[in-house]
Amino acid sequence: NGASMTQWEDDMYFAIGQSATNMYKWESGNTYATSLTASGPTWQPYEIPVGGYMPRAEIALAHANKLFVANTYENGVSYPNRLRWSHENSPENWYQQDYIDIIAGGSGIRGIQVVDGQLLIFKSKAIYLLMGYDADSFQLVELTTKLGIDYPQQAVAGSGGVYFFDYPNGLYFYDRNGIQDLFERIRPIIINNEVNSEHT
Repeated sequence: NGASMTQWEDDMYFAIGQSATNMYKWESGNTYATSLTASGPTWQPYEIPVGGYMPRAEIALAHANKLFVANTYENGVSYPNRLRWSHENSPENWYQQDYIDIIAGGSGIRGIQVVDGQLLIFKSKAIYLLMGYDADSFQLVELTTKLGIDYPQQAVAGSGGVYFFDYPNGLYFYDRNGIQDLFERIRPIIINNEVNSEHT
């Protein structure tokens, strides 16, 4: 899927996949990126933040004063359905218990985006909304178990919401009003994934 990049103030954090030994950050003004030690098996308690860590993961996104990663690899074990978050205002410190496993909707979290201050989580056949701003207030809401994405690039933030492409169903848009089917009017002219010749 390529690297997943997210900005934190003047820094850029890179999640480059489970197979990579370390994740990276690039600081403004530096020529080269800095390697970050993989969290798991080493974790950083709230009482002893040390910095310089980031879990091995496929996806990263800054949200709600935390760095979120998804589809992780920890201590030699793959957790494709896991969503983790860093300490508050500290993207390089991670507590072992700060995660949610989302099992339903197919194997693997495929993408995450932010909509109206909430985190939208995509699986291959399910979409969830993580509401709240910390471990004490997080609430996971199921939006659908019929739609999803296969690759992170199939979901893109736009004005007021997120556009996402569910193959073979088509293009959709999610905002505070729910999921809108943008292919609804053209779907009748598509047969077997090809445009019906009667409509060309």
